Amino acid sequence: MLNNQPVIGVATTTGCRKQADGHIRPASFYCQIAERAAEYGTQVCLFDPAQAHWKAEKMEAYFPVSKRAPYGHWSKKEVSLPSVIYENIFVHLNIRGYSDELRRQATLRGIPLFNPVLPGKWRMAEWMRSSGLDKYMPETEKLKSTEQLLDRLRHWDTVYIKPTGGYGGVGVTRVRKLGHNRFAVAWDRSQGSIAQVRKEMDERKLRDWVTTRLRRPHLLQEGINLLTIEQRKVDFRVVLQRNLQGEWKLVGIVPKWAAKDGVVTNVIAGGERVSLLQIQNAAHAEGKEISIQPMQQAAFEIARMMERKKPFIGLVGFDMGIDEKGNPLMIEMNPKPARSLLDSGMRRKAAFLAAEFAIYLNNQK
Repeated sequence: MLNNQPVIGVATTTGCRKQADGHIRPASFYCQIAERAAEYGTQVCLFDPAQAHWKAEKMEAYFPVSKRAPYGHWSKKEVSLPSVIYENIFVHLNIRGYSDELRRQATLRGIPLFNPVLPGKWRMAEWMRSSGLDKYMPETEKLKSTEQLLDRLRHWDTVYIKPTGGYGGVGVTRVRKLGHNRFAVAWDRSQGSIAQVRKEMDERKLRDWVTTRLRRPHLLQEGINLLTIEQRKVDFRVVLQRNLQGEWKLVGIVPKWAAKDGVVTNVIAGGERVSLLQIQNAAHAEGKEISIQPMQQAAFEIARMMERKKPFIGLVGFDMGIDEKGNPLMIEMNPKPARSLLDSGMRRKAAFLAAEFAIYLNNQK
């Protein structure tokens, strides 16, 4: 509390800097969170978890100098711990454990924090199956052996091999059966490299290659013939967030268009972000229809299932595909969907909903 008002603490390493108008303030997304929060008598601050003094229950944080002017000057001061925390640390830092102590301390002190830690790829597949939602995902197994891979290739023709803890399309590999003793192996992005790799292997070389993958946990997923336009695969980032009543709302749907023969649609791996209207027009030119409603409905069903398991979840992004029959499939769950994919209107809506959900969590205490 600050001046008897609830405080939303946004955990981030980005902080504030001098803007073009001379004011020291954070990126507009955080100003928008503060703008919405002020409408409900709530303050917003930005803090780096490394600058929290847990024993003293204090932290150094940036606040708007005037809560009525969130786009004006922000200043830094030492204050008490916040009423609720929106953990917004970069994914690559969280993988290294940057937010671990923040989460531990928030739990000890009963401070609501969102998002909670969400499941990896395999655990997510288990959740989908146990909740009767596996109709929305391709066949998925843990990769255990080269024999398993070869057997699945005999049944599926195409498989995808994915690291269980990867992100950004890193390490996602497509393996296709070409004919007797010939296989096409392809990936768009590997650790430390953004370059398309296309190889043809016989069974012996494929076995050797898979053996190297077995050193770390991977999934094996059936290759589904998803919607293609101009011979390029398309999927859709569907971003959902919860509002002041804790209800799920659609932030936006963003089509991602893979490069020709692309394995993944990630922009960093050669994919392209386009508008829904653009992709619908391109589909119509090929006599294809894109049905948004089933995909959106599937995303809401999956989000509600996740909420039952993780009540503090407040935002999620799904990469959704559409198969040849028009059925939606969840390809990937993103616990921190990149805002860079969203347009300005979507980002503003995301900021407002982040503020609203934080207030909702505080009201539930």
